[in-house]
Parts: sequence; C-alpha cells; structure tokens
Amino acid sequence: SDMEIPEGITKRLNKIKRDLKDYLSNPLKDKEMYGIIYYTAKQLNDKRFTLVYLSEKSGLSSVIISAEANKIQNFYNKNPSLKNKIF
Repeated sequence: SDMEIPEGITKRLNKIKRDLKDYLSNPLKDKEMYGIIYYTAKQLNDKRFTLVYLSEKSGLSSVIISAEANKIQNFYNKNPSLKNKIF
C-alpha cells in the first residue's frame, strides 16, 4: 500500500521475515505482512501504526491483523534469543 515505513521498522521487518521464513507463507500474504508491521510497531511503541490505521490501509479487519501479530508474538515468546537480536 502507500504507507511510509520508517527505516528502523523496515530493518526489523526484514529480520522478522527471515526468522519466520518457515513459519509463514511464501510469498507472504498481506495479512502476515500487516501482522508483522503491527507487531514491530507495538514492540517499538510506535503509535503511528495502530490496528485501525493498518486496517484502513490494508482493507483487512483489525481482528485478522491482530491475530497474525499474536502468532508472531507467540513465536518470539518461544524463541527469546531471536527476539533479543531484533529489539
């Protein structure tokens, strides 16, 4: 979509996509990408990328985006050493 994603988030998105390459679809589905963006923004306390904003930009429901972000959070809860390399 037409979102401007800051470089700090973009670098983390790439690391997350690499970590989750066997955990997510290939190529990534939109819902997964927006879930990653939301998860990353939450971790960084970046208020620009709210569920409402991402839902409006993507056309996906906030429930779907939140569910994808929760899957990513669960992955990193099970793999804290990978999370520490990103955040």
